[in-house]
Amino acid sequence: MRVSLKHEAMCAGNVSVTDVYDCSEVELRTMVERDRCLRAIRMGCSPRDIALRTPQTILQELWNAEERSAHAYYRSDRVSGVICSYEDLVGAGREPQGCSASSEDILLCAEDARERANCLQAIFAEIEKLPAGQRNIVRGVLVKGASQSDMARELGVSRAAVSKQLSTAVRKIRAAIRDESKETKNTTTSAVCERKEH
Repeated sequence: MRVSLKHEAMCAGNVSVTDVYDCSEVELRTMVERDRCLRAIRMGCSPRDIALRTPQTILQELWNAEERSAHAYYRSDRVSGVICSYEDLVGAGREPQGCSASSEDILLCAEDARERANCLQAIFAEIEKLPAGQRNIVRGVLVKGASQSDMARELGVSRAAVSKQLSTAVRKIRAAIRDESKETKNTTTSAVCERKEH
């Protein structure tokens, strides 16, 4: 499938370029799922509660954000007291104002977001495996932010019962995530060891 990505041109000035890319179904599916997980993290809910967006919609949002950022920069150089342009700063090998993140910081931030998305997906998968009562309490208290008292009233049980069910559910989720983490670590370690042997 072909998608177009509009972005700021590498030359200075308010100029944009549109590139067209051929993407495989796997790449597009990955983009759409990652977008869904990141929006779920921002909104504090399950990825299942977030509607999927088309790849072109995701790319358009990226362009809008980049355009806003570039526009803010070009407007900021008109403020009194600024004595050099973007071209002058780049020519001197200095970072323009508002662009202080290094490529390493950007990569680390992306890695953190990926880890958070993976962790959130694993947690929500474990929530789905809980018995219905515990699942409803976890969703109500931890996902939607209801108090234990409110959940108790809604379910017609005591607050202590809700508290007990919640702590049991959280213990199950932690144990499952811990076990999954150990399995992943063991798989990675064995794969590395196999490569060293060959």
